[in-house]
Amino acid sequence: LEAAVTNPATLQAIEEEIKNESLDATAAAGYLADVSITDITLGDSTVKNTEDATQVTTSATVATSLDTSNLSQEQIDIAEKAIGSAITSNLQSAGVLPDDASVEVNSINPAGQAEVGIIVNVDPETIADSIVGALLAALGNQGVQGTINNAIIQGADDTSVPNDALSAATISDFEIGDTTTEMGEDATQVSTSGTANSNLDLSNLNDAQKAEAQEVISNSIESALESAGVLPQEAEVTVTDIDEQTGEVSYDIEVAIESDMVADSVVGAISAATSGSDALEEISAGIRQESTDTTSVAQQLSTTTVTDFSVGEATVTNNEDGATQVNTQATVATNLNAATLSDSQLETAESVVEASIGNALESSGVIPQGSSVNVTNIGDNGEVSVDIEVDIDPETIATSVVSAIDNAVSDSETLDSITDAIKDESSSSQVAENLGNAEVTSFNLGDTEVETVGDSTQITTTGTVATNIDASKLSDSETGYAEEVVATSISNTLQSAGVIPQDATVNVTSIDEATGEAQVEIGVNIDNELVAESVVNSIDNTLSDTQTLNDISNEINQEAKGTSVEEPLSAVSINESTPGETIVRPAESTDVVSSGTIETNLDTSGLSAEQKDEVETVIENSIEQALESEGVLPDDAKVTVTNIDDETGEVSYEININVVDSEIGSELEAIASAIMAEIESILSNAATLKALEGEVKKKSKGTSLEPTLSGINIDSFELGDTSLSVAEGSTIPRGRRALSTVLLTTSGVLNTNIDPSKLSYKQKAEASDMIEDSISKTLESKDVLPSGSKVTVTDLNNKGEVFFTMEVVVG
Repeated sequence: LEAAVTNPATLQAIEEEIKNESLDATAAAGYLADVSITDITLGDSTVKNTEDATQVTTSATVATSLDTSNLSQEQIDIAEKAIGSAITSNLQSAGVLPDDASVEVNSINPAGQAEVGIIVNVDPETIADSIVGALLAALGNQGVQGTINNAIIQGADDTSVPNDALSAATISDFEIGDTTTEMGEDATQVSTSGTANSNLDLSNLNDAQKAEAQEVISNSIESALESAGVLPQEAEVTVTDIDEQTGEVSYDIEVAIESDMVADSVVGAISAATSGSDALEEISAGIRQESTDTTSVAQQLSTTTVTDFSVGEATVTNNEDGATQVNTQATVATNLNAATLSDSQLETAESVVEASIGNALESSGVIPQGSSVNVTNIGDNGEVSVDIEVDIDPETIATSVVSAIDNAVSDSETLDSITDAIKDESSSSQVAENLGNAEVTSFNLGDTEVETVGDSTQITTTGTVATNIDASKLSDSETGYAEEVVATSISNTLQSAGVIPQDATVNVTSIDEATGEAQVEIGVNIDNELVAESVVNSIDNTLSDTQTLNDISNEINQEAKGTSVEEPLSAVSINESTPGETIVRPAESTDVVSSGTIETNLDTSGLSAEQKDEVETVIENSIEQALESEGVLPDDAKVTVTNIDDETGEVSYEININVVDSEIGSELEAIASAIMAEIESILSNAATLKALEGEVKKKSKGTSLEPTLSGINIDSFELGDTSLSVAEGSTIPRGRRALSTVLLTTSGVLNTNIDPSKLSYKQKAEASDMIEDSISKTLESKDVLPSGSKVTVTDLNNKGEVFFTMEVVVG
């Protein structure tokens, strides 16, 4: 893949594909310019309960004025997308479909009839909210309350309750409290409780009479709600208590909402929203708008050029069927100006570029048919982010490995190297005389076997090595020793050439006495250590490249612009990068940590501690971006500058890469629970939030942010996901793992009244820095955050939500 996409011919092929796709888009847009929808008919629906939602699937037939008989398949695909997008937009704006609903046009026949599939996931909370809303509306209705009160009076006639206890009963002011849900196979159980005011005085009744009175009231409420169509027949209303002093009635309601009822409600809402000429005209107008957007973006795409295609690090997983799934990310540089595109146009551009890359790579044989190419983003600068997923069976992996071996042993220099190695290995042994003149003249590979075991692929291949060794003159023990010499010589030669890994095995099973042919078996195991080695070598090679160092220098200059360290960093240059120690974490994790130094002309002696921290952040970001753009760092890798020498400008850094998921032991789980419980407790405390507000106000005083932050209110804190990794470790004499430092990473959200919509990009960044420092200082003052911990604000949105992460270093 990497070889192909660095070839100018491949980039040219992708450009041509994009232009062809844009021509199709332009033609299809012309057909859509005056399309109209004349009818939408819903078909059958199915429903099932998943783990966390009720999934409703329905079909629809959409009659359009579109004539597809003259359209190509690509143009029909564009028309299908436009119709699906218009229907989705219309139903979502009407509040009928949630944001995650799926509307897909499966086909359009020549007469313009489109077959559409709609999938809606309704979560239990939505069902519960619907029920509670209907209950509150009904119970707040005076007519329903009158029905309940009349039913109580009539129901009392058949009980032992004295007439005067219930004869003038009035219940009003119904309220509903906590509600819970539970998903079943065919229904969602909604349980809620509530209270109501009443004029009831049951203080003179015995326990049996009180129970009868509660049952009468329960039945009366239940009957009234069923008659109003709010509760199904199987629902239960139970009065649990009537306060003897105040008359307050406490009750529970249990209702099972069958999946079919949910489906009927969803389908009914869709039907209502798509009925009538006004609704159909709105959808038609949406399609015509899609046509306009498509024409506009197609014009831009027709002049697109592709200037670079960079492939990132690949992840490999073995599937149950034995196939190996390779996932990689790539970045494609184009001249597309995405900043001027609407969301709809951007989606069209992504579809066109996605199809173009897939077609170009498949047609050139780089990726097999059935591979997945997904454009995940097009940046304003035209940079396209792509996910590529390829399924490779074990035989293909074996073919690659065996091909590398075959290429090596077909080279006369390799055969000469094996010959020399045999002579060296045997020079001082019992077979020196017999092997001193040995010569290897050919090496032919035979059958190959492959097996997937856990996270590795084991490959075994056989071969025949032609030699001039006369084994007829050797004893059995000498023959065995000669076989070892030949095997060792082949192994060392192939390992030195980088063809097989160090843990590969080479065995000579026999040497023919008549011909001197040696039968060889080679075993290669492709495992996670090779992945780690590949990652670190890629980093080393990239950081040894002068152009990369220049790129990092330029990146630092760009990162520093607009900050307080712009001046000291404006002339920075990086002269050399030296790799240091590489560590593959012990058994409980598979983190790869590589350290090194970078020689720069940076003078930090005159900087404050805060400015020095800012310099380190800039350099970290610059190294990360340079390595990621070269495809040698995965997305979750972390670069940390550990020191900048004030006198020499030497920058020390660490790169942390997680090769595969770590298995965290029970000790770490316990540490996580204790720390996060304390952090959550502190940050949920109103006094802490007030202290945090005060810290932000103090930091903003006298700055351009004072008008925005001086009136800050922090209403609540929500804790997000937490992860752990072993930062440092050692082995103690008894062989048990000693955990000296643990890095705990968590995320959270502060809900505030900050309005960042009027802030510039720079002001927003400064506000984020102030909030970071305020959170750190507040938690440090509470003795929650130890030294070395880090708070990073990741987003400050227009709702006033502050998203942040915390890295807590625990000794």
